[in-house]
Amino acid sequence: PQGGEFVVQSEGKVGGVQVMQAVPLSAFSEIAVTLVNYVIQTRKAVVLGDAHQAGQFRLDRHLRASKVRSVLCAPLLSRGALAGVLYLENSLTADVFTPDRMELLQLLSGQFAISIQNSLSYGMLEEKIRERTVQLESRNALIQQIFGRYISVDVVERLLQDPSGLIMGGEERNVTVLICDLRGFTALVANLRPDQVVKLTNNYLGVMTDVIMEYGGNVNGFAGDGIVAIFGAPLDMPDHALRGTACALAMQLAIDHVNALNRNDGLPEVAMGVGLSTGEAIAGNLGSMQRSTYSVIGTAVNLAARIEGFSTAGQVLISERTLAEAGLDVVIRGERMVEAKGIRGKIRVIEVAAVTGKYALALPVQDTELRRLCLPQQVYYALLTSKQVSENAIPATITHLSEVEARLITQEDLEELTNLSLLVPIGSSPHGTAQVFAKVMSKESEELRSYSVRFTSVPAEARRYFADLSKEKV
Repeated sequence: PQGGEFVVQSEGKVGGVQVMQAVPLSAFSEIAVTLVNYVIQTRKAVVLGDAHQAGQFRLDRHLRASKVRSVLCAPLLSRGALAGVLYLENSLTADVFTPDRMELLQLLSGQFAISIQNSLSYGMLEEKIRERTVQLESRNALIQQIFGRYISVDVVERLLQDPSGLIMGGEERNVTVLICDLRGFTALVANLRPDQVVKLTNNYLGVMTDVIMEYGGNVNGFAGDGIVAIFGAPLDMPDHALRGTACALAMQLAIDHVNALNRNDGLPEVAMGVGLSTGEAIAGNLGSMQRSTYSVIGTAVNLAARIEGFSTAGQVLISERTLAEAGLDVVIRGERMVEAKGIRGKIRVIEVAAVTGKYALALPVQDTELRRLCLPQQVYYALLTSKQVSENAIPATITHLSEVEARLITQEDLEELTNLSLLVPIGSSPHGTAQVFAKVMSKESEELRSYSVRFTSVPAEARRYFADLSKEKV
């Protein structure tokens, strides 16, 4: 039966057997339907020695219209359940189905029933498998479509292949954490429309996400203009420190592409700092049963955030352990000992210039030679804390300048790594000034209160102005 109605599955005649496409019994005219229905209802075999004297079945349309002589119709039972009906007829001779032949057919009918039941079960199983496969493919495609834009494809694949990934909890893993942020982003977008802010942010995040995934990183999350990426989880990655460092260099090189998109959209150019840290962290599905995300927590994450905060425009800074695990392929440009909030003692922060070997990436060499200006430039600065600019504008003088650094003289005491917002007078600027962000790197002279500051964000008009100043002869 299919859908509550019996169907004819096969028909055999002298010369061969024809497999039918499940023809409904009521629509099949080659058998005595009345007789078959009787056997279905009573589950009793019927033998007609002479179909021309069929008794209660004499009005059957097939028996009246055909030259059938002998008929056998028997139920096929499997464990008491009706699996099918065997229907045999002979048009040449009456009384074909003798007791001896009936006994043989009864022995075989049990095997027929089991075979039919197994075939039906197998067919139903195949159909269920096909339905389940379609459902899984549809679900997987939906998961990839929804989550593939926000997390690494590796995480999606692991979630699809291993349902245990949905279980809350985590495991300790040795990972490399990469954190990057745009320099001076808050001030940069202050005068932009909301749609322009979204476009600028998406240009940046889109390009950086592609680079991170290209290097096998897991984009763990976005925080405004900041990105957190993980190397070494959820999938094992023996070279996660080197791979993460190479990725950071590739991201800095990709800023040129971001700025090309921004120029095409009439948006300002951006600059980025990157920090990396390697160490043990708890990696896993963190959150609640209602909302969770694959993430990492631990000292390595906190340290990466602190190191990123020390970086300036175009820099890649890494921790001492990242350098140790990345190996000799890392080429460094410099290093310094710094104090980081929430971390005991000073930490060693290394600036990366390039990686060799299979990744072979290098940042462009910047002109760091300080040139004494013909006419020192009067500027004003304010302290920048937690991305908030203080209201006090303090006068200062720029006496030396390079592409990435300046020497600043002020009457105030400044601590190393303090962030500054500089207002530089520029005649070509619509407001008469340009806002430049910088970080105090060191005190050059105690007597003069002279400080070396490194630029973290320089708008295009200020960059051109600085370049012109550097060309003037003393």
